[in-house]
Amino acid sequence: MKNYDWFRYIKNKKEIDELEVLDIIMKNGVNNHFLHIGTIRSDLFDILPERIKKYLQKRRNQLSKTLNKIQLDDSETVFMFPIMQEEYSLEVEFLKYSFPLYSFPEVSSFKDTKIVTIGSCFADNITKYLQKHGAKSTSCLFPEDINSPIGLYSLLKATKEGSYTHLNLTEKLLKKDMEDPGKIEKYINYEKGRLDTLKSELAEADLVLVTLGNTLEWEDTFGQNKIIANPLTSLHIINSKIMGLKKRNLQGRRVQAPHNIIKASIIQIIEIFGGLTDAKLIFTVSPIPIRGIFKETKEDWFSRSAIVENTISKSRMRSALDEAIISDSSRKVYYFPAFDIANELSSRIPEIGFGNDDGSARQLDNSIIESICNYFIWRVTRK
Repeated sequence: MKNYDWFRYIKNKKEIDELEVLDIIMKNGVNNHFLHIGTIRSDLFDILPERIKKYLQKRRNQLSKTLNKIQLDDSETVFMFPIMQEEYSLEVEFLKYSFPLYSFPEVSSFKDTKIVTIGSCFADNITKYLQKHGAKSTSCLFPEDINSPIGLYSLLKATKEGSYTHLNLTEKLLKKDMEDPGKIEKYINYEKGRLDTLKSELAEADLVLVTLGNTLEWEDTFGQNKIIANPLTSLHIINSKIMGLKKRNLQGRRVQAPHNIIKASIIQIIEIFGGLTDAKLIFTVSPIPIRGIFKETKEDWFSRSAIVENTISKSRMRSALDEAIISDSSRKVYYFPAFDIANELSSRIPEIGFGNDDGSARQLDNSIIESICNYFIWRVTRK
């Protein structure tokens, strides 16, 4: 049986003979070798007879011991890309060997750990999952469309300084549109409370998980390696209806920020966090795609499709984030590979990915979110 035909053969076979399957896997399956993970994907594992499952579980356990021994050894460790699709799994057993985090925060009591997440709906989903498993977790929602490095920098700058100048500007904008003064005042007070709450939660946090979404920035927020905070991006009103007020759109054109600006913004974010919290700071990249791209004119020849812009945005963010974290000397900044895990699992495991729960092509399946969260919990608790 050549190449990986055995895998297709087992999946398509209606009647499975135990001895035949065992012989095929032993001869053609992933070898019990430390260079490869050797797990069996759940959809394949479930169709196998009990006897085969027990054999494979025994092989998993042996492989796990081998990998643990190698990881604890001081000798050089070799990481190989999984050789077979059957190795991919939603289980922690697969993730901890495929996405090892040798340097990462650990907590003595997960239920006593205060975790603040900042980001879009993906960060909010993580918060809900952590709460479900007993952590004291809160979320600062930051809409996906504006969840960029300069957007987050602007939010944190306003939070740290306790300055409400941007809110005063917003108040003038709302009054210009002849809005109800009572509603405006209520909204402004709401935003002030939101920023004050974030500041106090960060001060009490043990871990802060930041999920960055995209690298699309307004043109007037950067130039010649200079970053300019745009406080309006921190407001909820530009992305949803709040207290009866109309949704506002920021004026100006959004473009892909260059690598040096993204990296500089993330470094600024790390510095500001240092003045707001003593918590360990964990970055990740949101796997949720950008919503769309607005092409202003027919002459706007460099506009690309939303799919292409998303690919550029995520790859540029991931690269800049990696360099910014490596350059940090505090040793309190880490990366958690939620984006990397989501990308790999959704592309390698059939029937999971995006939209299988609700049909939305931008919504990551709950099974992957749970897998990511399970791995996060396992890693910070080591249990």
